[in-house]
Amino acid sequence: MWTTNQMGKSDFYEHSLADCYSFLRSKRLIWWVLFVALMMRSANALFQPIDEQEGRFYREIGLNLAHGFGYTWTGGRFASDRAPLTSFIVAIIYRLGGNDWAVRQCWAVLSVLCVAAAYCLVRAHHGIVAANLSAIGVTIYPYNILIGGWTSTETPAVLLTFLCILCFLKWEATGSLKTACITGGVLGFAVLNRPPMAAYGLVLPLLLWRHARQIGMTAQRRIVSIVGFGVVSIVVVSPWTIYVSRKIQTPCLVTSVGPGNLWQGLNPWVAEYLDGRLSSQDFLNEIDSRTYGLWDNSVSWKEKNRAYKAAVRQFIQENPMAFARLMVYRTVKFWQIPGLSTVRTTPDKRNHFKPVIIVGCLSYVPLAVVTLVGVAVLGRKRKLDLIGIYLIWIVVAFVTNVPFSSTITRYRFASGIDDLMILIAAIYLAARFNHSDATACPERNYTASPVRSIGSSDGHLPIC
Repeated sequence: MWTTNQMGKSDFYEHSLADCYSFLRSKRLIWWVLFVALMMRSANALFQPIDEQEGRFYREIGLNLAHGFGYTWTGGRFASDRAPLTSFIVAIIYRLGGNDWAVRQCWAVLSVLCVAAAYCLVRAHHGIVAANLSAIGVTIYPYNILIGGWTSTETPAVLLTFLCILCFLKWEATGSLKTACITGGVLGFAVLNRPPMAAYGLVLPLLLWRHARQIGMTAQRRIVSIVGFGVVSIVVVSPWTIYVSRKIQTPCLVTSVGPGNLWQGLNPWVAEYLDGRLSSQDFLNEIDSRTYGLWDNSVSWKEKNRAYKAAVRQFIQENPMAFARLMVYRTVKFWQIPGLSTVRTTPDKRNHFKPVIIVGCLSYVPLAVVTLVGVAVLGRKRKLDLIGIYLIWIVVAFVTNVPFSSTITRYRFASGIDDLMILIAAIYLAARFNHSDATACPERNYTASPVRSIGSSDGHLPIC
């Protein structure tokens, strides 16, 4: 039998859980979360110089666009090495009379929209408790706050990722041509922001085809829906593809640096560089000596890309085991604490990046642990359908990003992965409360079955 003290502790624990659950069920909580997100990001953007990180590049292109000099760098060289979406957004802000401060604040607002999109996505498919947990997580995650002040592709990438998943789940549930076209349009803009996201143009139709068979959608309807998705995606991306391909006189999807980035990421010296045994300058000298410098303007992109592709093929063919070891090595690097690679490759910035590593230990590590536990528990309970689309999205993002770039900086080159991990962790933690949110959860769009079919007969989600 329990003692009075033990019963008191138990009652306190139960009351605390009940209060916490009641707090997380509040429909007004999201408005406070969005307000806090805006204050945090605006304050960060206020003190973040626009020429920090990638911002200086998009500022330069945006100013040239706004002043009628075209999509160029200073000096008139065509900026084919940068995806256009971010540059055009910056240019519009400058064209409307904005300044550097206005650009940074607009990016802060985009970061707040990421929080709202995460809430809407999870609210529609997993209930209000998971949605509020997701919004809180995306709001306070340190790297989101940091990136919210950068004028770069990361924040638009996260927002477009959430919107694309939200549209896809609706398309998957309804099979409507209209929703398919909207999904295709969102993905098209995502590709114009981050070209590797073109991979989802193949993945999403495959997921829809598999799911459509389960719900009895006719083959004709499936084909029409997928064609609509593909046509709209192509219509959004193709004007830029045609324009940039003509300008550099060689075929490319969005940017001209794909083969060059691949060569920087897959070569005999990158492992030494990532381990800090080779300086940045020595590394660049080695890879440039085999081909051309990425910014060598004396050679056309056609010639440079041909040389980069040949160099990558030669490396893989002549060193298959070294290539295999490199991919394993890069895979491990990809999932490490953000900042460690940068410290090793640029020892002179060690003190500058120490706070980044400390923040990673306090935020990314707990997030990774909770996410892994959630995936393991849901997998053991055969309930991975609950988070299936997020896991698939993470895997595709990892596969399409890990071969590229000589440095692996997760919070830049794979924007959205951490945020999807936050969603998975929130869904798992919400399920840990062992409460039903059936009234707030419409039918599961990913599995074509009601939420209550995944849990117990009364609609609970008993995970543990």
